[in-house]
Amino acid sequence: MGASISITSPLYQRTLTLIPPVTHHQLRRFARWTPYKPLPKSKHHQKLQTLKTLKAHIQNCYLVSPFNCHGFSANQFKALKHPLHPAAAAISAAPSAKLVVAKNSLVAKAFSGTSWEALVPCMKGMNALLFVKEEEMASVAMGGLRSVVKEGKLEFNGFTGAVIGGRLYGHLDLEVLESMPSKAESDGMLLGSLYSPASSLIALLQGVTARSLRLWGLLWTNGMLLLTALSGP
Repeated sequence: MGASISITSPLYQRTLTLIPPVTHHQLRRFARWTPYKPLPKSKHHQKLQTLKTLKAHIQNCYLVSPFNCHGFSANQFKALKHPLHPAAAAISAAPSAKLVVAKNSLVAKAFSGTSWEALVPCMKGMNALLFVKEEEMASVAMGGLRSVVKEGKLEFNGFTGAVIGGRLYGHLDLEVLESMPSKAESDGMLLGSLYSPASSLIALLQGVTARSLRLWGLLWTNGMLLLTALSGP
């Protein structure tokens, strides 16, 4: 393994051993009992990963809204993610709503130069960003977050704004938007309103037709009786 050199002097006698450098693979081979602990990732790497995640979430996104998280415990924040994956999210292969916590400075850097940059002034303190890919899931996700806030008695938290379709909405506008039906519900209501007069007209025509048939039947019967009476002896 190494070369030994003996050094002798009138005062002392020692042996100096020169050991060649050991590679990482040799350490793993001869020290298997020592668990391998990877070095923690640097803060710079973590920031780059967060920026990459934020930029990936805003791709083809319908709604982005910051949500205040003041006073939330770890368990309460974990409960926030449950309403974001309802059974209705099976419309797409991946869940259409995500909740991400990131520093405001990183969010501002990731949103710079995009239509989502208007949200930066709405973010103060600790925030979680709600990303919704589909319009049908926007009211479901936002309503789920508000229900968790009410259960935890943290009503001072809420949505501070949102960018929907490239347009900025304030927190008061969001309350109105949440109560509005989605596109699918609006289409259903429109079809229902169109079908209702048509069904009423069909029922009216059917009633008129039935009455007309009965009337013609009575006229035919009376006419035949009259002809029979006139043709008699």
